[in-house]
Amino acid sequence: MALNANCAATLSGIGLECLDNIGGIKRVYIARKEDIASVTATDTTGVTLITPAETGAKPFYVYEFRKATGGMTSTATIDDAAGVRYFTTEVTLQFNKMKTEKRLEINALTKGNFVAVVEDMMGQFTYLGFDQPVTATAATAQAGTAYGDVNGYTLTLTDISKDMPYQLAPTYTTGAEGFIETLVTPNTNE
Repeated sequence: MALNANCAATLSGIGLECLDNIGGIKRVYIARKEDIASVTATDTTGVTLITPAETGAKPFYVYEFRKATGGMTSTATIDDAAGVRYFTTEVTLQFNKMKTEKRLEINALTKGNFVAVVEDMMGQFTYLGFDQPVTATAATAQAGTAYGDVNGYTLTLTDISKDMPYQLAPTYTTGAEGFIETLVTPNTNE
């Protein structure tokens, strides 16, 4: 039986990288799904344009957290018998200090459909929400028990997509016409 031509994989190999890698994420930019009109992306260049639903709008908001308290993991689910393959990406964030403003923001994030851009420690930006909206799948408030315990909130955002998430093209992340300058509302909350 011949393999369907649409299922053929094109391989090119992966070379050995230098020892200059660092894990973790710096910040996450989140927008309501309905505030994004379209996203232009290709497998080779990544995301090259995010168009807001309203001209001139800056629909993304910045979510910041202490170092080593946020992470992103993409996991493939493959079932050959069912002919199924998809990726689940989870972004876990910890926000220290329980405060009313943070509680209200966490509540809002658990109610809606979103898109997100995750900035990692290597300066890469990953777009989530291309196929389906990003949704909150867990949220916790904790005061802790011991003095050294966390007092704050944790939030898990989940994206399910047919492929691994796209990165933003390096030329689209910064500069006068880049993602941050044109689509991100500056953070005014602590």
